[in-house]
Amino acid sequence: MKIAAFKIYSYKIPLVSALTMKGQHTANREGLFIRLTDDNGRHGWGEISQLPGFSSESLNDIVAQTRKLKYNLTGAAVPEHLEELSGGFERWLREFDLSASVRFGIEWPS
Repeated sequence: MKIAAFKIYSYKIPLVSALTMKGQHTANREGLFIRLTDDNGRHGWGEISQLPGFSSESLNDIVAQTRKLKYNLTGAAVPEHLEELSGGFERWLREFDLSASVRFGIEWPS
């Protein structure tokens, strides 16, 4: 199986009320949705967003990492048995040195 398409959609959703986490104030939730499609037309969605005050990566960091993944993974063969969660994802994506937010979004498309 190959990744035939890797789409990135950005979002910014206003919160009903502002949130304060570890001294960081935010009135919006911002991030990315990704849609991966394989060469058989099956697709999965993932959500990538940092949590201000908790995540060490910025929104710009996750955008840059996700664009790099898109460039490198579009057309790439997906190793077999990644769904077994036996370390295959870690080995496959290790070279990209992904932040926690990006890893979560790419590992859990549904």
